[in-house]
Amino acid sequence: MVTLFFILIMLVLSSPRAVAADNHPARYGGRTDRLLLIAYGMHESGHDRKPIAIEIPGDGRILDYSTSTMLSPPRIAIDIFGITDPFRTMMTPVRHEYVKDVRIGFHQDRVRIVLDLKTDEIPSFTAWAYDQRLLIVLNPRDTQRARVRGNRQAQGSFDEIEPKTIVERKALEIAATAPSGRYRPGMARSPRKKDYPPDRLTQLPADDGREDTAILIRGLNAYHARDWRGAIDNFERLAASKSGGRHAERAHFLLAKSYDHLYSSSLLDRLGEIKGRYEAAISEFPHSSFVADALLALGNLCFKTQNYFEALGYYNLLLKKDTESNRAFEAMIQKIKILLLKGRKKEALSIARHLTRAFPDPELQIRAKTAMAMVLYEMNSFRKSLELLTGIEVSRPETVYLYPEISLYLGHNYYELGDNAMARENLIRFYNIRPDSPSGDYILTKIADTYRNEGAIHNAVKFYELVLDRHPGTEGAIISQLRLAELQEEGKFKTNRGFIPIAEMKRQAVGLPVEIYEDIMGRLSKGDGNNPLLGLTLLKLAIGYRKEGKYQESLDVLKMLKRKQPRLSDARREFQHALTQTLEDLLGAWMKNGAYEDIVNLYLEEGDLFDFIESPAPMLTVARASMQLGLEGFALEVFRRADPLLQDHEKPGDLLISLGRESLKKGRLEKALEMADLIIKNHPSDVLVPLAYQLKGNVLYQEKKYPQAAEMFARALDFNPEKCDRVDILLDRARALTAMASRTKALEALREADRMIKECTLPSPHSYEEMARLYLDLGNPRKGISILYREIDKKTGEDKARVMFMIARYYETLGNREKSNEIFKQILNGKFPFWSILARERLEEAAFDKELGERREPGSGRGAGIGDDREKGLVG
Repeated sequence: MVTLFFILIMLVLSSPRAVAADNHPARYGGRTDRLLLIAYGMHESGHDRKPIAIEIPGDGRILDYSTSTMLSPPRIAIDIFGITDPFRTMMTPVRHEYVKDVRIGFHQDRVRIVLDLKTDEIPSFTAWAYDQRLLIVLNPRDTQRARVRGNRQAQGSFDEIEPKTIVERKALEIAATAPSGRYRPGMARSPRKKDYPPDRLTQLPADDGREDTAILIRGLNAYHARDWRGAIDNFERLAASKSGGRHAERAHFLLAKSYDHLYSSSLLDRLGEIKGRYEAAISEFPHSSFVADALLALGNLCFKTQNYFEALGYYNLLLKKDTESNRAFEAMIQKIKILLLKGRKKEALSIARHLTRAFPDPELQIRAKTAMAMVLYEMNSFRKSLELLTGIEVSRPETVYLYPEISLYLGHNYYELGDNAMARENLIRFYNIRPDSPSGDYILTKIADTYRNEGAIHNAVKFYELVLDRHPGTEGAIISQLRLAELQEEGKFKTNRGFIPIAEMKRQAVGLPVEIYEDIMGRLSKGDGNNPLLGLTLLKLAIGYRKEGKYQESLDVLKMLKRKQPRLSDARREFQHALTQTLEDLLGAWMKNGAYEDIVNLYLEEGDLFDFIESPAPMLTVARASMQLGLEGFALEVFRRADPLLQDHEKPGDLLISLGRESLKKGRLEKALEMADLIIKNHPSDVLVPLAYQLKGNVLYQEKKYPQAAEMFARALDFNPEKCDRVDILLDRARALTAMASRTKALEALREADRMIKECTLPSPHSYEEMARLYLDLGNPRKGISILYREIDKKTGEDKARVMFMIARYYETLGNREKSNEIFKQILNGKFPFWSILARERLEEAAFDKELGERREPGSGRGAGIGDDREKGLVG
């Protein structure tokens, strides 16, 4: 059973003042006016001894401290100098097997923190000052490394901590310790060339009794007390003096820094004013040792306000003046961040490598390697990034607390590599150290995702709920809402809207999935249309609508997504899939209801959507709807578009027959034969099989293989095709038999077609004309004319003109010039230029023949009475 314990003591010291002592000369005005002591550890009954961490944050940098030990009784003392205003000594008991209690004593020039130990031996310990904090880690002599790769039993127990506790306790996880004696407290680092004391600008000068020095001291005291207005008033007095004043240089740069602090919460509104102060200081003192710091501050201002190119300009100006100081290092770190934001990852990696070579200082090396690991992560080199970070962690375990970004990118890399437990451990550590991180919402969401990936839905839901509670309105909260909706859709848990509620839910932040997506869409659609979360939300909403049967609403949302994010770079595949399914369902419903025109109109109006679909099914539906409307040419176009998306065995019969007929028409006989064979092979029970044999027969007919063609038509008839199709096949068979001079069998096929066509509800447009033409070829033009007269009343427009022209030509065949000329004159008076021209030519030819016949000798003609005999019995 693992027990967690911690102590939280907050002491607020009023009116602190910095005191200089002879034995501590290296103080630059830093102070600690608030002490927050956190002792956090883990004790397990057994042999697993965990370290204790004490974190002491201050309001300002902790610049001067020392540690010491005493043996009788065993205790460890930590002295922090620069604290005044004594309070009574405080003691807090600690329930730990090594520490009995913690005493805090206030002295004239320092605060002393004493750890009273229970053991006879003093454990090894290490202290580090960083980022306005002091961290002390106590390591029992036999403490083992808490996390060993491959030994998950030794892993920290954050899986068992309630999510809310993580935030409220602000605890430090101690998962790694440094071997005893490796680092000595207060170990000095050798300064780099051109490096200046970071706080020299704000260091209090010795009071020489002169007025300008007194003004500077008052300004600095106000600066340290965060009284920015008071600081500005004093520094402006000094800056207004002549440029040769003793403190004018410091005053200009301090004035800029004071404005920077004063307007830190309203940078966007005051950016020009703050920049103007820094630039004025640089212009007045271009050779000052403080220029580099000012250029760095200007770059950071632009970085914070997302003016990245301008920030790069300031960093580059700094680097032209200085490439070796810590400020140059900071400028290059910032350049790496900007280059990553702009997608220039190779350049960022090159700078990171330069930092690891050019800055040997141990602390800077850690930051340089961390920056390189960050770049490698962004380049998807997760294993290389992880190796770099774990190398830092193994060599100096305390760095995960001094530089929380190490834990952050360890977590990110483990997550991408699928190690959810290690990802969670590191991300939790980062969040505990930096609960106020701007990315806190995203970190908690990713922690929740690790639980979800492992199937621990209960814990995942609690973390998603935590994000909604602690970080409302953030991107992490939106992602958490999306995740909760997804879990509902997957049936992993349900809300109380008619479902079983989760007992642990403390508020009804989760609605039905579609309601969540609608809410998020309403909030995000007013902002940046390129927001990837908006794209994800629209995609989810479209899928939700489709599942509810709201196909038109689903399509409208997908159209909105395409309109707002036309490139669809991050979700193109998902968009294709969602669009395909929505179109399939919508067109399928319309097809079932006979809404053929709606299907064709959608394709005509939104044709570009069909460029995105990954399935031919919607296009096949459009083609079939077109066939139902008699738009065979349009259907052929859509079939042709769907064809490349299908394997041969997937191609349906109607597509094959349509493309096969097109190939036949264009003389691609081999291709047409291939299509017919595919139908027969892959769809042997399809109603289109007789049409496949018919197609094969027509290919053979064009190859003048008439007996084989007639046989194919006979086989087609054996499959008992539909009546209208049977008429066409009979006519094709009659045509083949006619070419074979098998007049009797051809007439039998024609007569059967003539009987069957009367029962056909929608015969082919030219069936009657083909039948009439075959009767003519078989020497029975009267029957052909009779059939055409029977059909002419059903025709309109050019179709009627064409049939009339055929009848007139048949009369010419019979020698009945009078009747043919009468019909040609009717066509000539019509409104169809093409047929009128043909009719005029026939009339002119008839007139010429008549004139020529009159010049011949009597009896030399064909015989005037033949035509009249043939005219007998004609219909019409």
